[in-house]
Amino acid sequence: MGSYRGVGVWGQEGRLGSRLGAISKPPSYALRTAAFSSSMGNIIRSPMAFNMKSFTKFLVPNQTPVANFYHSNIWERQDYPGWSRLAIGAKKREVGLLLDLCKDWDGPFDVLYVLSVPRTIKSSGRFQSAHPINYDDLELFLYSFQEFFEQDGRHDIWVVSLSSQNQLILDRHNNIYAYGDLTELERKLKEQEFSHATLETPLPHAHHYHSEYDSAETEVLEYWDWIKSELHPSDDP
Repeated sequence: MGSYRGVGVWGQEGRLGSRLGAISKPPSYALRTAAFSSSMGNIIRSPMAFNMKSFTKFLVPNQTPVANFYHSNIWERQDYPGWSRLAIGAKKREVGLLLDLCKDWDGPFDVLYVLSVPRTIKSSGRFQSAHPINYDDLELFLYSFQEFFEQDGRHDIWVVSLSSQNQLILDRHNNIYAYGDLTELERKLKEQEFSHATLETPLPHAHHYHSEYDSAETEVLEYWDWIKSELHPSDDP
């Protein structure tokens, strides 16, 4: 059995908002202006959508049967003073949805890996890809670690278009938060028959961190040269 820790936090009216995107302002991200080039050549894509192991990332106590909590393919627009975002909940396979939502964005891209509960290194942190990447590089990275990202609760993943400032965040609660061209994203979600509904995070709940994925954490941290920084207060699990 992998180890886990339970986390439950009450939010306004019993709801828990994204702890990455604080409701006072959209998430901050240092954008680069460096020139971009890719040397990947022809990439073989190997999505892991089939024959995946089944681990519980985000659990609702007393849920029967015991299983990962998923939403019902829903989305809502959340408007705040001066900015807006989409909150998206998918039944499963959040990595594939994230890639589909950003595949038409202008690159290059940055990745921010937010490791809040490390199990193989001493300290938590934010790990920013040191060099801009193209969409093929992004797709290969996310599909290579699809199981880990979708079935373990120790982290969040940010994808940022450096040219447009569009952003997607896959968080520990199986939510995707989208910033940027929301009208186009709404169109894509409607095409995939997502329904407009309020996205709610069940409380109480527990996040699971599995020892079976500790080697994947190491591989992610060795995948690129990362620029490490401290967690932001909103990153705490």
